[in-house]
Amino acid sequence: SAEYTFNPVLLDTVLTMNSAPVGYMVFSTFSDVYTYDDKGDVSGGTVTKTAIDDAFQKFTSAGVKDLIVDLRYNGGGAVTTAEYLDNLIAPASANGKERYQYLFNKEFTNYYQSQHEGLSVDFTNPGGLTLDHVFLS
Repeated sequence: SAEYTFNPVLLDTVLTMNSAPVGYMVFSTFSDVYTYDDKGDVSGGTVTKTAIDDAFQKFTSAGVKDLIVDLRYNGGGAVTTAEYLDNLIAPASANGKERYQYLFNKEFTNYYQSQHEGLSVDFTNPGGLTLDHVFLS
């Protein structure tokens, strides 16, 4: 076994299109944005969280109103990372609104609901950017 360092954000840049700044990010993997302690509680951030935060800080500083998120090289990964990215992209008005809902067969739905608060997952503290358009490729 070996340790290696990777950057899940292959590219983050600000392009100028029609005299306006456009954020462009190539995101390669939804590796988890959080580290966890022995009890499973969040204990910190990861390289992935830092890379996403750095990219969005660049976009915020440039005043981007349009964002392109290139997922062509992405193989999937942690739902927590997708949720983190969603919150940065979604407008502040989405706070508390449903983001998605789990759908299971009847037996697993009953089990899941006994272990969790519900089947719906809402946006929490969105509004990292104030965007006019978001493009996913």
